[in-house]
Amino acid sequence: MQIKTGNFSYFQTNFAFGHSGRIFNAVYGPFLAYAGGLLLLLVRNWFNFQILVIFIVFLIAGIGMYRLALKAKVNEVIAILLAVLYLQFGIVAGILRFNFMAWGAALAPYAMMQVLYMIEDKKRPIHWLSLALIMALIAQVHLLSTIFIACTFVPFAIYALVKTAEKKQMIIDFFKAVGTTLVLTANIWGVLLVLFWNNKISMPNRYNLYYHVIKYKKFTNIHGLLLFSLILLLVFQLIYVLTHLRESVVNTLTTFVGLFILLISSHLMPWAKIQAVFPKLTSSLQFPYRLTVGAWPLLLLGIGISMTNLMKKNIKLVNMLVIMGLVLAFAQNFAAIIRLIELEH
Repeated sequence: MQIKTGNFSYFQTNFAFGHSGRIFNAVYGPFLAYAGGLLLLLVRNWFNFQILVIFIVFLIAGIGMYRLALKAKVNEVIAILLAVLYLQFGIVAGILRFNFMAWGAALAPYAMMQVLYMIEDKKRPIHWLSLALIMALIAQVHLLSTIFIACTFVPFAIYALVKTAEKKQMIIDFFKAVGTTLVLTANIWGVLLVLFWNNKISMPNRYNLYYHVIKYKKFTNIHGLLLFSLILLLVFQLIYVLTHLRESVVNTLTTFVGLFILLISSHLMPWAKIQAVFPKLTSSLQFPYRLTVGAWPLLLLGIGISMTNLMKKNIKLVNMLVIMGLVLAFAQNFAAIIRLIELEH
């Protein structure tokens, strides 16, 4: 409506959210908001807009997961199946309910490509320009995703710093990446400084952290809910890595880091006690399952590496079981998505 009327306001939301004038887009993803507004004008109605946005998010996420898998030398067929599976659960599938963090999850696989550099490139573990560009892009789309993905990088950066002989160069490249990212996201953090310094602003809604964690759900697979098929894949991956610890450093590290994040995002973390001590988390973090935005691409990547290594043994039965396992997971997740759509309509 700002584009249509020419009545622009970078800060206040004067059209949406009940014409309340509240501040949303300026701290959430202003450029994406204007791009979305322009797209809505082009397609003319909300129904067309929803279909097109869902298609765009799935396309970006699917290509990203596929390219991430190929970069780690995962079998191409498995990479395709993993890419499709990535679209069927968790935060990415939340775009079906127009959850904004799906944009961050769609870009997460591209960010996780930096993990492979940190593990495998001993001379330049930090590719500062590509790291800065992807983190800046995610910040412009969904700021909170940037924070969680940056936290996901930490164990891999520590590993890289220990292993590399070029520690000074790595530290220099790190500050180059941080500096470039700050310059490219000045409109975001600049707004935050202005608002928190000069305004008494209302924080987002409060949510009970304990009820918004990763958990098993029989027929639902969106946000923090997992189906039985995904749990089986995770169990398979953990068993494989524990019995092949030295086979692949990438597989071992991505799996352990991903599972650790998954565990702290679940009921195993005492979120009720944590929110009692840090009540502000109920309005800032809101949903602990959000922590997995970078973990799921890593876990799927690890599953892909394990299955590829199994297929290299050229045992027909093993190959068939690997493909069948992913296909069954795909089928159960697809059925859950269809059921969800039917219930909401």
